[in-house]
Amino acid sequence: MKDINDLIFQPRSMTNVINIMDEASFLEFSTDKPGNIGPSQKLKGISFESFKNVSNEIKKANLRYFKNKSNKKSIGEFIYNAVKSMMEISPHENLLLGHILLYSPLVFASKRIVDCPLESKIRKWDKFWDETEEIINSASVSDGIWLTRAIKLSKAGGLKNPGGKPLKSLYNLLDPEIEQKIRRRNKTLKDLFSESAEFDLIARQYRDNFNFCRNLIKNWVIPELDNFESKSERIIAIFLKILSLEPDSLIYRKNNLTTALKIQKKAQKIQKHKMKQTRIGNILISKLNNYLNSKNGKLNPGTTADLTAVVIFICKLFDIF
Repeated sequence: MKDINDLIFQPRSMTNVINIMDEASFLEFSTDKPGNIGPSQKLKGISFESFKNVSNEIKKANLRYFKNKSNKKSIGEFIYNAVKSMMEISPHENLLLGHILLYSPLVFASKRIVDCPLESKIRKWDKFWDETEEIINSASVSDGIWLTRAIKLSKAGGLKNPGGKPLKSLYNLLDPEIEQKIRRRNKTLKDLFSESAEFDLIARQYRDNFNFCRNLIKNWVIPELDNFESKSERIIAIFLKILSLEPDSLIYRKNNLTTALKIQKKAQKIQKHKMKQTRIGNILISKLNNYLNSKNGKLNPGTTADLTAVVIFICKLFDIF
């Protein structure tokens, strides 16, 4: 079993980092998971091919962004640029917004590290997270404005009347004066994420420097990795573990907390039966999939899928898989 403190950041170029990011996304959405679109599951005209096409456009946009030497490299603008490329090709609502949001601070931390020699201490696991925290903490008010523009452009699901209650936040992204309020109150990108961190797991990664993902990798992914024979089994296992640990944020926003907690309990029951390693585990996964697919997308555990992708991305950056 790998010791977390011995892990070394592997990429040697930003092209390598972007390719790994694209591969992590592909591994996530090309695996059939309960309630998610995949190779054998479509929803409202959206297919696996839709995700593949969008992911390819995001990859090309990200490569162009870092190859442009005149760019000052702002994380907020990077997020907006990726979202813009996604929405230009997608005939549907946004498909990979969560991937973009979660990857971005890790990509910018990677930018600081790629030129360092393999023996450099900055390439170690804990140093990478120091760099990520610095990226998040140093993001500006301007980055926060780019973020609001990106999320509005994406038409993200569940923003209107989330969880059955109107937003009470001062920074409601549907507010036409949101940008003026952010400037007037000097709110940074991290401030905006921190405000929604209690009910949104993606936002919480920004507030807590990816503690949820780091602890999952250290305490569960690495110890359990060898118990799953194939890539797809590993990915489904990560997905179900995340769903068992936290109620899915997208399900909560589109429905209510009670519904999200009910689905979390179903995932916890699967954990007790060792997922696909037992007959009962297989039956429970099939039942969960049928239940999640019964509401025409309202029970899509999209945040769980996004977090699955970023866990894969982190694991591949450090050669854990």
